[in-house]
Amino acid sequence: MQQSNSNPSPTQATNILNHFIQSQTSIAKYFQNNGSAQELEYYKKQFIPVNIPYDYIVGYCEQVITGGRQFVEEIVEIFEKDFKIAVVRGGNNLTFKRFAVISDSHCGESKWYTKIPKVDVVLHCGDFSQNDHGPNDVQQFNNLAAKLKNDGKCSQIVCIGGNHDYHLDYRRNSSLSNEKSIDMIMNQKKHPLLSNVDYYLQNTSIILDGSIRIFGCPITPFDMAFGASDHVSYDIYTQCMDNDCDIVMTHNPPYNILDLAGMGSTQGICPTCKTNHPHAAHWGNFWLRNQLIHRVKPTVSVFGHVHECCGYVKKSIKELKEEEQQQKTLFNIQNSANLILGGDDRTPITFLNAAVDMYCKVYFFDFYYTRGSKLLI
Repeated sequence: MQQSNSNPSPTQATNILNHFIQSQTSIAKYFQNNGSAQELEYYKKQFIPVNIPYDYIVGYCEQVITGGRQFVEEIVEIFEKDFKIAVVRGGNNLTFKRFAVISDSHCGESKWYTKIPKVDVVLHCGDFSQNDHGPNDVQQFNNLAAKLKNDGKCSQIVCIGGNHDYHLDYRRNSSLSNEKSIDMIMNQKKHPLLSNVDYYLQNTSIILDGSIRIFGCPITPFDMAFGASDHVSYDIYTQCMDNDCDIVMTHNPPYNILDLAGMGSTQGICPTCKTNHPHAAHWGNFWLRNQLIHRVKPTVSVFGHVHECCGYVKKSIKELKEEEQQQKTLFNIQNSANLILGGDDRTPITFLNAAVDMYCKVYFFDFYYTRGSKLLI
């Protein structure tokens, strides 16, 4: 039944988004309890719309709105500018994979395991270890990876390390400091200690289904596992992270994005976020943020590390650039020749802090893509 409206775009854009979320979160194959009303309602709250097919918007406009075809481009702009959801063109060639994201699990899966929805791929952004219990924690996570697959929660697992995962770091675990192990980690994207994990990324990337490029980086500025100086961090973010990443996995957050940690202090009004947080400080990395904004422009950036800030935000490149002006002054790099410029200002990025340790929330999203659109060189 078509609806008539002289200016349908704002209202109908919201209707399309709600219809899309309802449709995606009701797909039967992703539910283990036959999609009970309670299950559907729970998972709908944890679903993040990161992109939507252009043809979905067209189809809704043609079927529901009188003369709706003429409003398609206006509605697309609302999705990208206001909702900050990327609109993907590809016609009948589009398909999607469902991703669940976890970070900072710290051997506490008993608290949140049942909250993981059935997905295609689980991404873990590091710190599965608890205070460096060493090989026992690694084995526990490897067993968890097997359980996720055996229970039908997912078919693939991609992970990176975190600052507590000492036993994964070949610089700190002498049993990994041999040529064979390092080659396995850096070139084969596998970890010798994680046989049940499909891909282990350490400043490297993979392409799933010939289409979805995922980059993973475990570094933080701490003198712990995968610790890196500012200079090394800059080199990794600028040289190792591919230009065409769709999903960027890091343990550390980008600067001033879900990065306010309750360890540290800020006197008075914070010059970065303009709020008063005397017992907290920003732990994110400026150069990670800079490269995400100006060069990589992924659809999704996932991370953890800061347990207090579990959740997600959506921002356009324009917003991120405006915020960055003050940050460049703070870091005294406003005239740096290394600052990358450019980028489509309307491009939206979804940022997700997936730390589960405090709030036990597991978010998931569907990523639409054209199969075989990227070639691994």
